[in-house]
Amino acid sequence: MLRYSEASGPDRADASEYLSMTRLFAVILISMSIASTAFSQSQYTLAAYYWPDYHREPRMEAFLGQGWTEYQMIAASKPKYEGHYQPRVPAWGPLDESKPEVFAKKIDAAADHGVDCFIMDWYWYDDKPFLEDALNKGLLQAKNKDRIKFALMWANHTFIDIFPKGRPGNRGTIFPGEVNRKTFDDAVDHILARGYLQQPNYWRIDHKAYFSIYEVSTLIKGLGGIQQTRAALESFRQKARASGAGELHLNAILFQLPALPAVPGEQAKTKQDTIEKLGFDSVTSYTWAHSVLPTGKHDDWARHAIAQWPEFTNQFKVPYFPNVSIGWDNNARMLYETAAHVNDSAPDKFKSALEEARHFVDTHPQTQKIITINAWNEWPEGSYLEPDEKFQMGYLQAVKSVFRKEN
Repeated sequence: MLRYSEASGPDRADASEYLSMTRLFAVILISMSIASTAFSQSQYTLAAYYWPDYHREPRMEAFLGQGWTEYQMIAASKPKYEGHYQPRVPAWGPLDESKPEVFAKKIDAAADHGVDCFIMDWYWYDDKPFLEDALNKGLLQAKNKDRIKFALMWANHTFIDIFPKGRPGNRGTIFPGEVNRKTFDDAVDHILARGYLQQPNYWRIDHKAYFSIYEVSTLIKGLGGIQQTRAALESFRQKARASGAGELHLNAILFQLPALPAVPGEQAKTKQDTIEKLGFDSVTSYTWAHSVLPTGKHDDWARHAIAQWPEFTNQFKVPYFPNVSIGWDNNARMLYETAAHVNDSAPDKFKSALEEARHFVDTHPQTQKIITINAWNEWPEGSYLEPDEKFQMGYLQAVKSVFRKEN
């Protein structure tokens, strides 16, 4: 134990021990600094979408049966033709994402391989949250939650019963996606009261909390028009400031992003006009499947999707963050028909697309070197970073090889 005199610090007899301890502390601090630098050495931000339907949800169980999770549907999927990659079996098995130790495993795998952020699909139906336990009980309770950022994307689409499509008793529409102003305000108040945007590991761009809207057209329709939607979003910004969450970075998903109605005698309106009128700060995509039909080979699908990045960048005055999709095959949700898909997705093809994305953000500074990925765990859509039995950790290793290279 070091003994300190009130005036002169350590006693002489302990001076050598003090110096040794000082050197030790210096070494520790330097090591911590190096470790911190190594952890944050990447100049890129990779944000993967997260589909939170791998835990028990009472409203899902109400029409699909007690104990149901999406794993059951994935395991029951059958190939539609010879060579069709179904079922897609998670290498980790059917884990309950609402358990913090399970989410901690996801966080470690993501952080170790260069995924910086989970963009959580977030839902609000019937005036209450839906599929929220993965976030509340899983991610936010994980002991290593500080290893990854998270953000919310309001998945405000109409929720349709496709579990799976063609199932006897299929109910069609379960929850409508449109919300009126009161419902919008209730959802915003819930988000801020929960303190999501105030969390230390909430993702921020230029110190602004990232919040994404999945279907802008659905938002406009429910709120009653452009002016009403602008007012609602501005109210959200004001409430965020008052709550201590600070400024918002509002992002629009290109899927279902409308152009403003044409005005007689004026130039045709564009999607950029909508972005500008509503005050969005950036745009991105959720999946390539929204803009390029996934038929044939993965390489063809990727080539057409990647060719759209400069088009989107030139189309908007706000930054466009390029999206990289791993694959697409939602046949797990189809009992009888065969949906359009690609069946030859693989880690090496994904790696090539990531290299294209890296080059694109390197040469387009307005992108802020942000890339979105579809997805962390869209298993029923054939697009996931999580390990499966066929490729194991191959997709995550592709991320690491492209974005965590030794300098």
